[in-house]
Amino acid sequence: ALDLNPDLPGGYVNLASLLAQSGQMDSAESALQTALKIDPYDALAYDISGRIAVSQAKLPEALYNFKKAARLRPSYAPYLYNYALMLIRSGELEEAQVQAQATVHADPNFAEGHELLGGLLAKKQQLEQAVAEYQQAVTLNPDFSRANFDLGLLLAAKGDTAGAAAHLRKAAAGNDPDIARQAARALQRMGTQ
Repeated sequence: ALDLNPDLPGGYVNLASLLAQSGQMDSAESALQTALKIDPYDALAYDISGRIAVSQAKLPEALYNFKKAARLRPSYAPYLYNYALMLIRSGELEEAQVQAQATVHADPNFAEGHELLGGLLAKKQQLEQAVAEYQQAVTLNPDFSRANFDLGLLLAAKGDTAGAAAHLRKAAAGNDPDIARQAARALQRMGTQ
Protein backbone atom coordinates (compact mmCIF):
# COMPACT_ATOMS: atom_id res chain seq x y z
CA ALA A 1 0.00 0.00 0.00
CA LEU A 2 2.89 2.38 0.64
CA ASP A 3 4.14 1.99 -2.94
CA LEU A 4 0.70 2.84 -4.27
CA ASN A 5 0.04 5.98 -2.27
CA PRO A 6 2.89 7.39 -0.18
CA ASP A 7 0.75 10.39 0.78
CA LEU A 8 -1.53 8.43 3.12
CA PRO A 9 -0.26 8.46 6.72
CA GLY A 10 -2.28 5.40 7.76
CA GLY A 11 0.01 3.06 5.84
CA TYR A 12 3.04 4.41 7.66
CA VAL A 13 1.29 4.15 11.02
CA ASN A 14 0.32 0.53 10.31
CA LEU A 15 3.87 -0.23 9.19
CA ALA A 16 5.23 1.41 12.35
CA SER A 17 2.95 -0.69 14.52
CA LEU A 18 4.16 -3.89 12.83
CA LEU A 19 7.80 -2.83 13.07
CA ALA A 20 7.41 -1.97 16.77
CA GLN A 21 5.81 -5.35 17.45
CA SER A 22 8.79 -7.04 15.85
CA GLY A 23 11.23 -4.98 17.93
CA GLN A 24 12.45 -2.72 15.12
CA MET A 25 11.95 0.48 17.10
CA ASP A 26 14.16 2.79 15.05
CA SER A 27 12.44 1.81 11.81
CA ALA A 28 9.05 2.14 13.48
CA GLU A 29 9.90 5.61 14.73
CA SER A 30 11.07 6.60 11.25
CA ALA A 31 7.75 5.43 9.75
CA LEU A 32 5.87 7.41 12.41
CA GLN A 33 7.85 10.54 11.66
CA THR A 34 6.91 10.16 7.99
CA ALA A 35 3.26 9.72 8.94
CA LEU A 36 3.37 12.83 11.12
CA LYS A 37 4.96 14.87 8.33
CA ILE A 38 1.99 13.94 6.15
CA ASP A 39 -0.58 14.42 8.91
CA PRO A 40 0.63 16.22 12.04
CA TYR A 41 -2.78 15.56 13.66
CA ASP A 42 -2.57 11.75 13.65
CA ALA A 43 -3.27 10.83 17.28
CA LEU A 44 -2.54 7.14 16.75
CA ALA A 45 0.94 7.97 15.43
CA TYR A 46 1.66 9.98 18.57
CA ASP A 47 0.33 7.20 20.80
CA ILE A 48 2.46 4.54 19.15
CA SER A 49 5.45 6.88 19.28
CA GLY A 50 4.81 7.34 23.00
CA ARG A 51 4.75 3.58 23.57
CA ILE A 52 8.00 3.21 21.67
CA ALA A 53 9.56 5.99 23.77
CA VAL A 54 8.46 4.21 26.97
CA SER A 55 10.06 0.97 25.77
CA GLN A 56 13.28 2.90 25.23
CA ALA A 57 13.05 4.70 28.60
CA LYS A 58 12.69 8.07 26.86
CA LEU A 59 10.16 9.33 29.36
CA PRO A 60 10.04 13.06 28.44
CA GLU A 61 9.48 12.09 24.80
CA ALA A 62 6.81 9.59 25.83
CA LEU A 63 5.05 12.22 27.93
CA TYR A 64 5.07 14.66 25.01
CA ASN A 65 3.68 12.08 22.58
CA PHE A 66 0.96 10.81 24.91
CA LYS A 67 -0.06 14.40 25.67
CA LYS A 68 -0.32 15.13 21.94
CA ALA A 69 -2.45 12.02 21.36
CA ALA A 70 -4.74 12.91 24.28
CA ARG A 71 -5.11 16.49 23.10
CA LEU A 72 -5.90 15.41 19.55
CA ARG A 73 -8.52 12.86 20.69
CA PRO A 74 -9.71 14.11 24.09
CA SER A 75 -12.65 11.72 24.22
CA TYR A 76 -10.64 8.54 23.56
CA ALA A 77 -10.05 6.81 26.89
CA PRO A 78 -6.92 4.77 26.01
CA TYR A 79 -5.01 7.92 24.98
CA LEU A 80 -6.09 9.75 28.14
CA TYR A 81 -5.10 6.70 30.19
CA ASN A 82 -1.62 6.48 28.63
CA TYR A 83 -1.12 10.19 29.26
CA ALA A 84 -2.24 9.81 32.90
CA LEU A 85 0.21 6.93 33.41
CA MET A 86 3.08 9.03 32.09
CA LEU A 87 2.07 11.93 34.32
CA ILE A 88 2.27 9.58 37.32
CA ARG A 89 5.74 8.44 36.25
CA SER A 90 6.71 12.12 35.98
CA GLY A 91 5.42 12.82 39.49
CA GLU A 92 2.58 15.06 38.30
CA LEU A 93 -0.12 13.42 40.40
CA GLU A 94 -2.69 16.25 40.34
CA GLU A 95 -2.71 16.43 36.54
CA ALA A 96 -2.66 12.62 36.41
CA GLN A 97 -5.86 12.58 38.48
CA VAL A 98 -7.47 15.09 36.10
CA GLN A 99 -6.58 12.85 33.16
CA ALA A 100 -7.74 9.69 34.97
CA GLN A 101 -11.08 11.38 35.65
CA ALA A 102 -11.26 12.39 32.00
CA THR A 103 -10.55 8.76 31.09
CA VAL A 104 -13.51 7.38 33.04
CA HIS A 105 -15.69 10.24 31.82
CA ALA A 106 -14.75 9.47 28.20
CA ASP A 107 -15.47 5.75 28.66
CA PRO A 108 -17.21 4.71 31.89
CA ASN A 109 -16.67 1.06 30.88
CA PHE A 110 -12.87 1.35 30.74
CA ALA A 111 -11.88 -0.71 33.80
CA GLU A 112 -8.22 0.33 33.69
CA GLY A 113 -9.25 3.97 34.02
CA HIS A 114 -11.25 3.24 37.17
CA GLU A 115 -8.35 1.26 38.62
CA LEU A 116 -5.93 4.10 37.88
CA LEU A 117 -8.23 6.71 39.40
CA GLY A 118 -8.71 4.47 42.45
CA GLY A 119 -4.96 4.33 42.98
CA LEU A 120 -4.60 8.08 42.72
CA LEU A 121 -7.45 8.65 45.16
CA ALA A 122 -5.95 6.12 47.59
CA LYS A 123 -2.64 8.02 47.54
CA LYS A 124 -4.56 11.12 48.62
CA GLN A 125 -6.23 9.13 51.42
CA GLN A 126 -9.65 9.53 49.77
CA LEU A 127 -10.39 5.94 50.64
CA GLU A 128 -14.16 5.85 50.12
CA GLN A 129 -13.82 7.24 46.60
CA ALA A 130 -10.87 4.93 45.91
CA VAL A 131 -12.89 1.88 47.01
CA ALA A 132 -15.74 2.97 44.72
CA GLU A 133 -13.38 3.26 41.73
CA TYR A 134 -11.75 -0.12 42.42
CA GLN A 135 -15.19 -1.70 42.82
CA GLN A 136 -16.22 -0.25 39.48
CA ALA A 137 -13.05 -1.65 37.89
CA VAL A 138 -13.73 -5.18 39.17
CA THR A 139 -17.41 -4.92 38.28
CA LEU A 140 -16.39 -4.15 34.70
CA ASN A 141 -13.63 -6.76 34.69
CA PRO A 142 -14.03 -9.33 37.49
CA ASP A 143 -10.68 -10.95 36.62
CA PHE A 144 -8.70 -7.69 36.89
CA SER A 145 -6.02 -8.96 39.28
CA ARG A 146 -4.39 -5.63 40.14
CA ALA A 147 -7.74 -3.97 40.88
CA ASN A 148 -8.86 -6.92 43.02
CA PHE A 149 -5.55 -6.81 44.90
CA ASP A 150 -5.65 -3.07 45.55
CA LEU A 151 -9.32 -3.21 46.53
CA GLY A 152 -8.54 -6.06 48.91
CA LEU A 153 -5.78 -4.06 50.58
CA LEU A 154 -8.02 -1.01 50.97
CA LEU A 155 -10.86 -3.07 52.42
CA ALA A 156 -8.42 -4.69 54.87
CA ALA A 157 -7.22 -1.25 55.96
CA LYS A 158 -10.83 -0.24 56.55
CA GLY A 159 -11.44 -3.36 58.69
CA ASP A 160 -13.57 -5.28 56.15
CA THR A 161 -11.71 -8.57 56.50
CA ALA A 162 -14.30 -10.66 54.65
CA GLY A 163 -14.44 -8.28 51.68
CA ALA A 164 -10.66 -7.96 51.65
CA ALA A 165 -10.18 -11.72 51.69
CA ALA A 166 -12.63 -12.24 48.82
CA HIS A 167 -10.80 -9.77 46.56
CA LEU A 168 -7.36 -10.96 47.61
CA ARG A 169 -8.37 -14.56 46.83
CA LYS A 170 -9.54 -13.44 43.39
CA ALA A 171 -6.19 -11.67 42.84
CA ALA A 172 -4.25 -14.71 44.12
CA ALA A 173 -6.06 -16.92 41.59
CA GLY A 174 -5.51 -14.45 38.76
CA ASN A 175 -3.19 -14.63 35.78
CA ASP A 176 -0.66 -12.00 36.96
CA PRO A 177 2.00 -14.02 38.82
CA ASP A 178 3.45 -11.05 40.74
CA ILE A 179 0.03 -9.91 41.95
CA ALA A 180 -0.89 -13.52 42.76
CA ARG A 181 2.18 -13.88 45.02
CA GLN A 182 1.54 -10.56 46.74
CA ALA A 183 -2.13 -11.44 47.27
CA ALA A 184 -1.22 -14.85 48.72
CA ARG A 185 1.20 -13.19 51.15
CA ALA A 186 -1.44 -10.63 52.16
CA LEU A 187 -3.90 -13.44 52.81
CA GLN A 188 -1.31 -15.24 54.96
CA ARG A 189 -0.67 -12.07 56.98
CA MET A 190 -4.40 -11.71 57.51
CA GLY A 191 -4.63 -15.36 58.57
CA THR A 192 -7.26 -16.06 55.88
CA GLN A 193 -6.05 -18.26 53.09
